[in-house]
Amino acid sequence: MSTEPLHGDYQLYLLDNLLIASAQGAWNQAVSEHFAEDFKRIGQSLAAPWAHLVLLEQWELAVPEAELAISELQQWCIQTGMSHVAQVFSFSPLKQYQLQRMLPAEQHYTKQVFLEVSNATQWLSQQGFEAAKSFELTDNKPSMIQRHFDKVA
Repeated sequence: MSTEPLHGDYQLYLLDNLLIASAQGAWNQAVSEHFAEDFKRIGQSLAAPWAHLVLLEQWELAVPEAELAISELQQWCIQTGMSHVAQVFSFSPLKQYQLQRMLPAEQHYTKQVFLEVSNATQWLSQQGFEAAKSFELTDNKPSMIQRHFDKVA
């Protein structure tokens, strides 16, 4: 594992058979490796099939050296039964390019990209991941995700 200081940030949440990740900033190799380690530790209790909601709006890409840890994490996800991925971010050719480089084996699961969290959670719920309903935004009670976005914005 890299000994360089962490550059970038993330949060991970586990709810039933849904693992939610929120990424912020520009990632170096060290934060990528820590993310993968924490992801596996938190996700070790997941039973197949499970889904992954990835919030990438605040993510500013990663250095090339950081890609290996994410590629290896993807293989772990496939081996442990991840069946669906919902990525949330505004269209960015650079993000799309780097995500394709890091996550080349997408044929092993169903993936959709969304502009809004509410559309992603609705899709995941339709795919059988009921925990996603907990994250739908409401007018009078913001979800944990909305509170997070308000905090980092």
